Amino acid sequence: MPGGLCLEVCPAAAEGALRAPLIPGDRPRLAISPASCLYFKDQRSTLCQDICPEEAIDFDQAPRQVEIKADALVLATGFQPYPAATKERLGHGRVADVVTALELEQGLRDHGGPARPSDGRPPASVAFIQCVGSRERLGHNYCSRVCCGYALRLGRHLRARHGVAVSIFYMDLQSFGHALDDFMAAARQELNLIRSMPYDVYQGHDGQVVLEYQAVSGQPPVKGRFDLVVLSVGMAPNPDNPELAQACGAGLDHHGFLSSRPGVFVAGAATRPLDMAEVVAQASGAAQEALRYLEERP
Repeated sequence: MPGGLCLEVCPAAAEGALRAPLIPGDRPRLAISPASCLYFKDQRSTLCQDICPEEAIDFDQAPRQVEIKADALVLATGFQPYPAATKERLGHGRVADVVTALELEQGLRDHGGPARPSDGRPPASVAFIQCVGSRERLGHNYCSRVCCGYALRLGRHLRARHGVAVSIFYMDLQSFGHALDDFMAAARQELNLIRSMPYDVYQGHDGQVVLEYQAVSGQPPVKGRFDLVVLSVGMAPNPDNPELAQACGAGLDHHGFLSSRPGVFVAGAATRPLDMAEVVAQASGAAQEALRYLEERP
């Protein structure tokens, strides 16, 4: 069976306890998902640890501190998804069938298709709400850059693979990447793009989620009903950045993102919101800068 002995004996493999990489290498490489692994639920199932010939699994490991001396440092601490529950009017944590895009993607990866948390049924209609935690005057007043792109891709996936009717509520659409014009043209044909931001989300009497929004400026609000509502959360800086900046002497901007100094180089979403291609390019640049710094040191 492809995937190795661990995957063969895992009693929760179907629930996503073990995950294989999206791009397979020369040999299977698996990662344990604590959310689905039975050991992390009852501390009794150790089948994968017992059978692993490389002894690569050790459930008894404890956290430990290691001191390393280095002449250069690369900080690639990433970002934190904006906590959607702080936007109470949008219903996350209050309305069962309101999820974040990350939660939707997790479900697609673990179960192969979308499902309503309330009853497990596949949704026939889904609404995305953009800019949750981004572009706010009294909050994160910057564009997170990736939200529109991932919502459009998820929406097109839901329509093409699962026959879901998808609506996307937005202020304006920002998308980056290859073949942008063709991508946006296809999205406009396949999805219902609504330039309006819902101001209230609540549970309807019929089991659907109700969104109230203004479809036409100056006109009374209307109500949209959907089986599932997905919040496109923005990228917030890592909350540990201030302490990390102080410890390493790195710069810290007014949003809370890091910047480099001689000997300390910052890469990826630790610097600002970036998409995956930008993260890879910036990581390569940070590594080259660190090597150059080491070569030029006396």
